Amino acid sequence: VIIWPETMFRTWLADFDPNYKLPPGADYSLDENTAAGPNDLKALATMLDTPLLVGIDRLYWHHAGDGEGPMYDAYNSAAIVNRSGELLATYDKSHLVMFGEYVPFAKWIPWLDSISPITGSATHGAGPVAFDLDGIRYVPNICYETVIPHVIRRQVRELSADGKQPDVLVNITNDAWYRGSSELDQHLACGVFRAIEARTPLVIAANGGLSAVIDGSGR
Repeated sequence: VIIWPETMFRTWLADFDPNYKLPPGADYSLDENTAAGPNDLKALATMLDTPLLVGIDRLYWHHAGDGEGPMYDAYNSAAIVNRSGELLATYDKSHLVMFGEYVPFAKWIPWLDSISPITGSATHGAGPVAFDLDGIRYVPNICYETVIPHVIRRQVRELSADGKQPDVLVNITNDAWYRGSSELDQHLACGVFRAIEARTPLVIAANGGLSAVIDGSGR
């Protein structure tokens, strides 16, 4: 399996509310928009003849700009496809970075979004997801989720209780924000602790940071 870091696959995944209506004059159909991301993932996986686990943006559209709030929910996500290019599952990051991925109270005071230094507001994911591929169960997490001990422990505990104990934890991250700082080493050290706590191997695919394979004993 090829693993790409956080947000590195640049064709987003799009879904639409059943009542969503395209704005007048739109030069694309809902089906075309929904198919774009899966089609691009399939093209790459089949060309390489290799499964992919990638960081990707996911958007869920509510309405076409009627002035009643955000038009869509944006998720910082991971997706997995098999070697035939079939989209098997997605995971939406659940523990977001304050002021990096969301601004507190912006849901009720929308103009607060304008003070975010990075990308504006993302939406919290519903919880952990197990990616089953060729007899191995991968459980993804994104960016600084591995810094928060109880986040990874809770994910492993919830999935294990549901009969989906991870074989491998996968952290996809964009650490380019911290290039040249000690935070790159700190993030890797946190990954070592998470692997030890979960007694589960952890693979890190980092953009601008430190990628690694860590066994369940922290090596």
